[in-house]
Amino acid sequence: AAHPEDLYVVSGDSDMITFKSIPRFIYPLGKLREMTVIEKADLLRVMELPSDNHLLLAAIVAGNDYTSGVPYYGLSRSCDIIQSMDLPLNDIESFRLYVQEYLVRVHREILAKKRTRRNRHRMDIQLAVGVEDFEHALRAF
Repeated sequence: AAHPEDLYVVSGDSDMITFKSIPRFIYPLGKLREMTVIEKADLLRVMELPSDNHLLLAAIVAGNDYTSGVPYYGLSRSCDIIQSMDLPLNDIESFRLYVQEYLVRVHREILAKKRTRRNRHRMDIQLAVGVEDFEHALRAF
């Protein structure tokens, strides 16, 4: 019989690594789409995220199959913000609180930037994102 630690998921969908039940997966990377084993533990270490839940939160706020995320805030910047937050992250309510705090910090960053005619529209779109935009994604995970 196969042991769970011996199982791999093969997928072209990078969101798969965020699921708790998937400790590793094989994903096509690069121009040649070479199949590459990605270990979640290594990914968490490189991204400096303390847990699966923090990776899941980063995927939710940066954008995934369930939400478009905050425009112009990618995974790297989202991880920076999440790393700076010190809240428990273990159930749906704590995820909501984290998303709420994340958005407060993003909105502060956006408001601190100089508003020019060129970036005003982009900033207005970013500021319009609210916790409710992530509800479907939070429930899905």
